[in-house]
Amino acid sequence: MTRLLKIFPCGMLATTLAVGFLTTLTGNAALETMTVTGSVLPTDTDYNDSIAIRQFDASLGTLQSVTIMAQGSGQFSQFYQNRSTRSTGTVTISQSLDLILSMPVGGLLELTQTEPHTYAWVPVSDGSAYFQGASSGSKDYAVTAENQVTLTDASSLASFTGSGISDFLVSASGSGASSHINGNFLVGWSTIAGLDLAVVFSYIAIPEPSTWMAGVFALASFIFINKHRCKSV
Repeated sequence: MTRLLKIFPCGMLATTLAVGFLTTLTGNAALETMTVTGSVLPTDTDYNDSIAIRQFDASLGTLQSVTIMAQGSGQFSQFYQNRSTRSTGTVTISQSLDLILSMPVGGLLELTQTEPHTYAWVPVSDGSAYFQGASSGSKDYAVTAENQVTLTDASSLASFTGSGISDFLVSASGSGASSHINGNFLVGWSTIAGLDLAVVFSYIAIPEPSTWMAGVFALASFIFINKHRCKSV
């Protein structure tokens, strides 16, 4: 301690330790996360909707980043009927889904999925009601589109901070096309789509009062002891 006091005058030593203590508390602060979710339930396309997400409460700490994760959910359905009583045939059906998430800070997250399928050697019509006999068929395919982005710039973080809400706009559009070889086909499709949204706030939490008090007490005790040692030097 005597050598340390010779290098650092007593007042400077206390000040240096105080600054070091505060820097250590800040540097060791753990990065925490909070996730807020919302969704648009799967429904028939086409449509426009919105999702309201609660903003980050600044009293919890300092926001470092916002990660926006979007996942499409729903179903493609394809169905066909060979109406010819003479020719077997082959039909190809292709469906596409375009989900667009407009973010409150500007910019878009686009989620797309395409399902092209060929149904070969479909039998001739047997006279059954449409889409019920051997000359018909149907198939469902799950919607699994997804996308995400992480924002760290100051203006984006500021727009997600407050006591209000951030609105995300959702638009969904589905399309389809078909072609066939031989046969005489009646073809159809339908698209049901929704979107699940998760917004992850990563932040440095404000230390608990007990943490500060314990540290302050320890530092004050050291300074008090050091002060008396300085007087005796």
